[in-house]
Amino acid sequence: LDTGKPIIIETVEPGNRQLPHGFGQHIRSWAGAPILMQGKPIGLFTIESRESGRFNHSMRSILSAICGQAGLSYQNANLYQAEKRLRNRAEMLQKATAALTAELELPQLLEQVMNYLGNVVPHDSVCIFLYDEENKSMRAVAGRGFKKPNDIIGKLYSADNALFTLVFQQKQPLILSDTLGDPRFERWGEAQHIRGWMGIPLIWREKVIGCMTVDSRSPNAYDEDVANYALAFANQVASAIQIARLFSELQSLALSDPLTGAINRRQFFEMAASMIARTKIENHTISAIMIDVDNYKKINDTHGHLSGDLILKVVTDCFKTVLNSSDLLSRVGGDEFAVLLPGQDRHQAEEVAERLRSSLEQAAIIVRNQQVAITASFGVAEIDRDRMDLDDLLNRADQALYQSKSAGKNTVS
Repeated sequence: LDTGKPIIIETVEPGNRQLPHGFGQHIRSWAGAPILMQGKPIGLFTIESRESGRFNHSMRSILSAICGQAGLSYQNANLYQAEKRLRNRAEMLQKATAALTAELELPQLLEQVMNYLGNVVPHDSVCIFLYDEENKSMRAVAGRGFKKPNDIIGKLYSADNALFTLVFQQKQPLILSDTLGDPRFERWGEAQHIRGWMGIPLIWREKVIGCMTVDSRSPNAYDEDVANYALAFANQVASAIQIARLFSELQSLALSDPLTGAINRRQFFEMAASMIARTKIENHTISAIMIDVDNYKKINDTHGHLSGDLILKVVTDCFKTVLNSSDLLSRVGGDEFAVLLPGQDRHQAEEVAERLRSSLEQAAIIVRNQQVAITASFGVAEIDRDRMDLDDLLNRADQALYQSKSAGKNTVS
């Protein structure tokens, strides 16, 4: 192996200790040659005979030719396996890309990512982190294989974490051979099983939007070859995540009022119809509140339309602090709002309306460095249990609103 050349022992004397193995007392003639691949030894070819003088130095060229062919065959086999592995990976990436880009709901997409990841990188646990622009932190949005997943998933982590920082800076996978010897590694959620670790950046349009971490119970679990494949997969994941995010934003815009963020008129009537149908099935009640901002036209004329827009945002925010998550708030017109209160009768709805009125009356609204008092009028109605009709409910709430306006505004009727 050192010389890269054949060695031939024509006669092996009994007890000769030159042979590379201690067995075979019968051997009387021996030859050995290195198997080379690209000039480097990868193995040894030996032949033995019971006959003394069976092999001689004239056989050197034959041995070299045999071993040269063996090295070439081995090299071709490696190339074939590598090509096969690359082809399988390409097919896997193609399937994953098709599946991921077809999924537009982010939670389901993240589940798909973790399902396909097992075919890309062997792992015992995985976690997907996305950068949270608002909090300037990393949020764990999905994961598997952890002893205490609730201690990890959904939580925020500092983006200044040493490992996150390196992944963001390098925009390349980061491999830890053994986490036990690396003080930078933090065992969130009692992840005591992790030895081998790899962090893979999620890159979209040259920007790192998150990080995917894969863990193994075994040290030295990941190498550069696996890292390159994982990065190719992660690039597809990042694109799919951004598509899902954009779809979610478009859905939100289509269903909500762009100024206030409350649901729009069309979505209100669709959701209200479903609420009343469910109310009828469950034999419960439901009430409505119609709301109109007092003197809104005067506010616009006095302070301008931009100030009027600000007022509507403040009104919406005030209402959201009072209402429950099960209540339905919508901006149904210019300065008109509607609220549905499932499970609440007229008396309860009147109490909610009074809290809405009071919260708005007490709000400190500053327009062009000047405090402006804002009030609204409220009309309340409970559904007719015999009719269970949405239009009738809203019409009666609207009539009650008209009574509030007539009674001097800033009241509940």
